[in-house]
Amino acid sequence: MELHRLIFRIDFRNAFSVFSRWGDILSYLDSSGFWPELGEDLTSRAIVASREDESKNKTHSLHVRVNDIDGLFEGHPISSPREYDDRFEGISYILNLLEVAEFNRLGVRFFFLQPYDSFESACRLFSAQVRPEYWALFERDPSDIAIVSVHSDGDESLRLSAGPLKRDEYRYWFSAPKEVKAENALLFDVDCYVRSYKAGKFDLRKIVALYYEKALSQAERALKFLESGG
Repeated sequence: MELHRLIFRIDFRNAFSVFSRWGDILSYLDSSGFWPELGEDLTSRAIVASREDESKNKTHSLHVRVNDIDGLFEGHPISSPREYDDRFEGISYILNLLEVAEFNRLGVRFFFLQPYDSFESACRLFSAQVRPEYWALFERDPSDIAIVSVHSDGDESLRLSAGPLKRDEYRYWFSAPKEVKAENALLFDVDCYVRSYKAGKFDLRKIVALYYEKALSQAERALKFLESGG
């Protein structure tokens, strides 16, 4: 099972210090040397950074706004989220610079792919998890299927969306769909998030590493269950 895309989003109370630190943030991101495309979106009052490797195998973007920061890292595959530790450290630096210590929502979303022999057999793998009485309600067999569930413990939640994907659908999920090697795959979209998060000193690297282990473990258990026939 391989990781192909990682998205994080951090929501916090309005940090109007973004405006007084606007130049500092731009200078800091520019000095990292990682973001060749760096600018401002005055309409949404956002700092926008992006990077696309020459191989077009990796695409990354970052947005810094008054009350949230979001970022996307895509590679086919991503060997480990640790390869972006410097970028996560940079986000932590910006949040600590803005003195943000209380967050409304903090989430990291992981997209895993497991190559599969055919789209039809992948559909059957998932449809077997649904009672035959349900399929009897329809005149035709399902041409596609997804299973979605959300699991919460206090303020912390995990959302798992799993289903089959074929090559002509990759463009809806990835910025560089041609770089995905598998013709058909099982997608495990795992979103880990927490509400009302507080931190004295914010460290996105540790949060991503923690959620990655949880997300990968959950996806692997789901795959094992599916392949065992439930």
